[in-house]
Amino acid sequence: MQARQTAYKLWIASILSSPYTKTTEEFSSHYITLKDQHISRVNIIANVIETFVSPEDTHASLTVDDGSGTIRIRVFKDNLALLRDIEMGDLVLIIGKIREYNNELYILPEIVKKLTNVSWGKLRRLELMKEQGKPPSLQQALRLQESAPPPLTAIQMQTIAGPVSDSAQDIMSSLEKSEEGISISALAASLRMPQEEVEKAILELLKNNDIYQNKPGHYKVL
Repeated sequence: MQARQTAYKLWIASILSSPYTKTTEEFSSHYITLKDQHISRVNIIANVIETFVSPEDTHASLTVDDGSGTIRIRVFKDNLALLRDIEMGDLVLIIGKIREYNNELYILPEIVKKLTNVSWGKLRRLELMKEQGKPPSLQQALRLQESAPPPLTAIQMQTIAGPVSDSAQDIMSSLEKSEEGISISALAASLRMPQEEVEKAILELLKNNDIYQNKPGHYKVL
């Protein structure tokens, strides 16, 4: 019996920015190449930002975000039960195999577990920061995903060069005080700042991997 391959703990951005290889050999798995390692199975903790079930119940998917990027978790008819109790906003542990369809990398899950203690997400980010450092930049993570659907927020698809602005520093100060995350509109109101200026500053912080989207439209310090 062939031993089950290790499920590596990775940033989503590291998955998306790594070359993907489809194998033709029998009993061999498709894999990404990261630091000279061939990785077929991954272990991620992320927030659910979108759910989908086909009208015919033939397939379903989750879109999840770990603060470094977003990726889809896709299941088909025989495994729909894996996503049955998962809702938007849930923090989930996912173990599965990396697959590709129409130039989009996704995860075919073996385990999907809802985590009721949100501290697990913070602990995983601290673990990855310690072992792997900051994740690849958003634009690097997207370079192999040009044909994939865009992330939930359009501001995450842009790039701003230069040092962090005063506005971004003010926003960081506000976010550091929040346990639940703060929306762009709430930041604009509390800081008496135009929403466009807040969006621009949020983008700077996302680009620098200083913050992440912990649930739709809300941001926290990484």
